[in-house]
Amino acid sequence: MALKEEETMGQAAEVGREVLATMDAQDYDRLREVMAADVQMSQGGASLNGIEDVIAMLKSFYGALPDLEHCVLNVVEDADTAAFEMNVVATHTGPFTSDLGDFPPTGRSTSWDSSTFITVRDGKAVELHTYLDVMAVHRELGYVPARHGTA
Repeated sequence: MALKEEETMGQAAEVGREVLATMDAQDYDRLREVMAADVQMSQGGASLNGIEDVIAMLKSFYGALPDLEHCVLNVVEDADTAAFEMNVVATHTGPFTSDLGDFPPTGRSTSWDSSTFITVRDGKAVELHTYLDVMAVHRELGYVPARHGTA
């Protein structure tokens, strides 16, 4: 049975904001409450299945970038999905592991643009799909050389 629009209007954006804030707070117990146990997440070419996989990735990510913050610039909502346009800011103060290898802390501050689509069912996030320029982040942190013609 489909829910009436007035019953769900705003829920995806509200839950999505809560998910992002809970990630930034690194409150993994609360994250288990706002995300479904079988949540599906894709980010930077990686696919994660289930809340425990998501939490393991987040612990690694926030371990490298502990002050990471999702700054929401715009939200568009349609039915059970909200799209978030964001600028993400962080300082690289812990070891970082990526497909390019393991990197020691650089102490560099970084920011990047990102979009995340969050689908909500029964008041919990069931899907998150994040899009960002991974190579731009790696360049800014010094993991890969700057593009030709840039300093």
